[in-house]
Amino acid sequence: MKKPQPPYVGTTGSRMSQSKRIISVGDLHGDLEAFKTILTQTNLAKFDGKKENGRENVKWVGGNTVLASTGDSVDRGEFGLQIYNIFEDLSNQAVEDGGFV
Repeated sequence: MKKPQPPYVGTTGSRMSQSKRIISVGDLHGDLEAFKTILTQTNLAKFDGKKENGRENVKWVGGNTVLASTGDSVDRGEFGLQIYNIFEDLSNQAVEDGGFV
């Protein structure tokens, strides 16, 4: 698997300049269902409702979109680890489609 490269802003030919969309998500405060809704409503990810090893089955469908977290994603509630796992899984998948998380 190819290691993701950061999308350096302002760099000619950077992945950021090649992206069609940039989606910024912040202040989730551990709200897993809100996060899943945001990802599906923005057509970044699909969930099949199943889990493997305690992790949500999630599939990146965002193409070359950049998904950024602006903070306060997991500072409350009991779903912080699941939110981090989703970010990690999407990060690994997005790079294969030219996206970035």
